[in-house]
Amino acid sequence: MPKEEPIVRGTPEERERYWECKRHYDMAKEDLGVRITDWNSKDELFRSFIPDDGSWPYSAMVFDPRTFTAIFEKSARLLANKPKGRLVPREGGDVLGAEINNALLDFQWDEAERVDGEPMLSKWARMDMNCRKYGSSFALAKWHFERRVIGNGKTQVDWFDGPTFTPWNNRDVLHNPSYSSIQKWIQLREWVTLDELQGVNDVAKGRPIYKNLDIIRDSLSKEARGGGDQRSTAWASRNLSIKGLQDFRGRDEVFKTFEFVTEYRDDSWISFAPKYGVVLRDIPNPYLHGRIPVVQLKYYPIDEDIYGLSEIEPVEKLQKAL
Repeated sequence: MPKEEPIVRGTPEERERYWECKRHYDMAKEDLGVRITDWNSKDELFRSFIPDDGSWPYSAMVFDPRTFTAIFEKSARLLANKPKGRLVPREGGDVLGAEINNALLDFQWDEAERVDGEPMLSKWARMDMNCRKYGSSFALAKWHFERRVIGNGKTQVDWFDGPTFTPWNNRDVLHNPSYSSIQKWIQLREWVTLDELQGVNDVAKGRPIYKNLDIIRDSLSKEARGGGDQRSTAWASRNLSIKGLQDFRGRDEVFKTFEFVTEYRDDSWISFAPKYGVVLRDIPNPYLHGRIPVVQLKYYPIDEDIYGLSEIEPVEKLQKAL
């Protein structure tokens, strides 16, 4: 039975934008669904997983962990220390500017940890290992401004104002499957709470950044029980299931989550909620360079595919042949 489409709400312009993004969303999900099965098997190889349900086809019950060792050790050697790239002055008058920018880059590298509590070396290690496992990895690199209330609840301070770097789960990267690189558009998906988006509204200068949040609030409030949209309905985490754990994202009845997707284009950013048929943000690209703020790493490139050949794939094919 075909899945029922949500009722699309908003102005005529918002509805048109929604359907543009929804068609991209459906096309990317079709491509992603094929890849996830392959990624699950790669995760099993990386974690030396031996199933205990009787489906193990080999007589040996000892797993050779060389897949994990090869990927982990390469990342450890590559990112053992903080990168030491520096700006070099080309003319005599550029010396002072180069020194200032080197100090600024060094500060921003360390300061980015404040936003999510994860050091930059750890983020790049995840990027590198995901690239080796799946053939490619992606991260969102944009400017982050956050204002917080301190003291008696009436004082607001600019808590963070600078560049950030967020590695994205490959299963939530909805790329344009028509190209072998990031072209035209790319969608990044996450599960967020209304409080997180409303917080941006409360501290934004001028008009609110996100709109139509009342539609999401009303829809979530109609659910008597449950925590909103569950991530496990979109994709099942093989890493959690290997350890016998459950994915609890979307099961908190106090802080309910919903699927939130942002489509990044060269000229605009469009955020929407696929399940609820509403556009939550539609703004011009705020960056003067006019580029999509998503960074991609690719392992061995393949002409037609945005994902390259992973380091695991030759080993995986050999295992299946045995």
